[in-house]
Amino acid sequence: MKYSYSNDSRYSYEIFGDGYDIYIDDVLTFVQREPYIPDKTKSYEENAIMQIEKLIEAYNSEMESIEMEMTKENDINSMLVEHEYRITLIELGV
Repeated sequence: MKYSYSNDSRYSYEIFGDGYDIYIDDVLTFVQREPYIPDKTKSYEENAIMQIEKLIEAYNSEMESIEMEMTKENDINSMLVEHEYRITLIELGV
């Protein structure tokens, strides 16, 4: 049975007798089986939730980085347009 991650419905997981699967947007993305369970002191479900939280954190961090890069690029483009406009005005003698 597949369980939805409560904080973000794009993520879900399925528990098996020897590990778990993680789905993103209903696509099987990670398969974790023994002996490759990250934290053997926790249940498979706790491990699945922990791994989903790390995936979300990595995704959010990447999105922040992309947004910052896009802002920088937009700022640079705006400065270039302004510079070209001023050069055009100088060339026109305005």
